[in-house]
This record gives sequence, C-alpha cells and structure tokens, in this order.
Amino acid sequence: MDVYISGKISGKTQQEAEADFGKYAEIIQAAGHTPVNPMKNGLPFDAPWEDHMERDLEMLRASDAICLLPDWVESCGAKIELHQALEIRMPVLNDSNLRLYLEQANHQGVQQEDSRSKILRNIERSYQMQQRTIKDPSQKHNL
Repeated sequence: MDVYISGKISGKTQQEAEADFGKYAEIIQAAGHTPVNPMKNGLPFDAPWEDHMERDLEMLRASDAICLLPDWVESCGAKIELHQALEIRMPVLNDSNLRLYLEQANHQGVQQEDSRSKILRNIERSYQMQQRTIKDPSQKHNL
C-alpha cells in the first residue's frame, strides 16, 4: 500500500522537514508499505509553493492512504491535501491510528471488501477528531 505523508513544510529548514517526513517514512516502510514522501517529489526545496502543491497532489492521488503528521493543522498545503483525500474517500492516518492501520492492512490482505466498512469508520473517526482540532487547537492533545 502506498501511503502519502502530509504535514507542515513551509517555515521549516529543509533538514527539519526531511527529518520529520523521514521519521514517518521509516515507520511506513518498516510495516511493509511504501511511503510517498513529498520531500522527494523531484523539485528543488526552494521551488515555488504552487509547483510543489501541483506535484504533491499528483503523488497523493496515486496513493492508497494519507498520513497526517502532528503539525498538519499548521499547513495550508496539508489542509488542501486532506480535503483532496477526503473527496476521494482515501483512508486518513495519523499518530493515533497509523501503526494499527498498517498492521491491519498487512493481515487483511485480500479481504478488502470486508475491511472497507471498517476503514470508512476509521476515516470518519479520524476526520471528526481532526475537525475538532481545527475548531479548537487546544483539543489537539486530548485526542
């Protein structure tokens, strides 16, 4: 499964962003899945934001799930990516469900039809938690 990583990049140094995204790429890869890292989109780090977003959204649409880094709420780009992922009913992963979801995906294999409703419930729960965080950022740590 290809998992697109989404989070804040603008305002960070290249090294900071690479470290943040790299940490989650390692988790995804260790679970036997393919991380899709926008830090490796083929564009220079200092390319225009719009160019990055265009390329990143292409990468997102070709993925199977999106993983939101803890700082995603501070990023306009990540919010756009989340909106796109929800429009195409893509599973939304975050710190609280990433490892469990990847583990389940490994065990479910060909049982996709049975897991579809469970995945949709997880997406809905994640989306509701994220909406609460957007409305009241102080709730972020209470999830």
